Amino acid sequence: MKNPIGLHMCYWQGSAIAGDMDRMADLTAETGVDIMELSAGDLRAMSPAQRRDLRARLRGLGLKTTINGGLVTQQNDISSPDPAIRRRGFDHCVAMLELCAEMESTSWSGLLHSAWLLRPDPADPQRDRRLTWSRAVEGMQTLAREAERHGVVCCLEVVNRYEQFVFNTAEDGVAFCTEVGNANCKLLLDTFHMAIEEDYMPASVIAAQEAACIGYIHIGESNRRLPTGMHSNIDWHAFAEAVKTSGYEGPLVLEPFELATTPGASKVCIWRGFADPDDVQAMVARARTSVQYLRSL
Repeated sequence: MKNPIGLHMCYWQGSAIAGDMDRMADLTAETGVDIMELSAGDLRAMSPAQRRDLRARLRGLGLKTTINGGLVTQQNDISSPDPAIRRRGFDHCVAMLELCAEMESTSWSGLLHSAWLLRPDPADPQRDRRLTWSRAVEGMQTLAREAERHGVVCCLEVVNRYEQFVFNTAEDGVAFCTEVGNANCKLLLDTFHMAIEEDYMPASVIAAQEAACIGYIHIGESNRRLPTGMHSNIDWHAFAEAVKTSGYEGPLVLEPFELATTPGASKVCIWRGFADPDDVQAMVARARTSVQYLRSL
C-alpha cells in the first residue's frame, strides 16, 4: 500500500521511554513511518512552549502530526440530554480543534460525537440510541462548521459494541456522517473494532469510501498487536486490496497496545503483555517490520 503510514504514541506508553516525548519522537522516526499520532491527553497536559518544541522536533524528523483522542466524558458530551453539558462539550471540542491547529494536525480522531463507554438506558436502548444519535448529529453539524474554520477534519471512530452504542459499524457511521452533511465530519475506521463488528471488512471499507466518509484508518490485529505478516485472524491482503480498489489514499496509522504496563491498560482491557517494556530497540524493530509489511501489501 502506498498510503502514508503512522504510529500512535500509545505504542511507547508504559515502556522504558514513556514520558520522554523527544525520545518517543526519535524512535518513531526510526520505525520508518511518515506520521506520529499524538495522544490528545498528553498534548493538553503540556505547556505551549513544550508543544512548540515538540512540533519543531517532529518537523525536523520529517514526521507529520495527527491527534487522536476525544477526551469526551459524560460531563462534556455534545450528545448529552443536558443542554449545559452539551454547551460544555462544544467548548471542549473547540479547544481541541485549536490544539490541532497549533500542532499543525489536519485531523482530530476518536470518539468525538459521544462519550466513550457510554451505555444506553436498559429500559429502552433503541429509543435512547435514537435520541442520542439525534443530539450527536446536531452537535456535530455545529462542530463540523467550526472544524472547517480551523482546517481540521473530525474523524469519528467507529468502535465496537462494548465501548459505545450510537454506531458500531461502518454502514451506520456513513449514515451518521451523511446526516451531518459536512465534509469536515468523516469516519475513523479501526481494523480492531471492524474485526468484531463488520460482516466483511473489505466490503465495508469500499462502501464507506464510495460514500466519501473515510477520513482515517487505524491498523491493528484483532488482539491489538502489530500486524507483521505472520499468523493473523485478519486477511490483510484482502483489506489492502479493498483500500486500493476504493481509492482511499489517506493515513494508515498503527495503534498497537502491546504492553500491560501502559497507563490506560485497564481501560482497554490489556491484562497480558506481549512485549518487554524495557527493550525499546526490540519495539522499534517490531514496528519497523510492521511498517514494511503494510508497504508490501
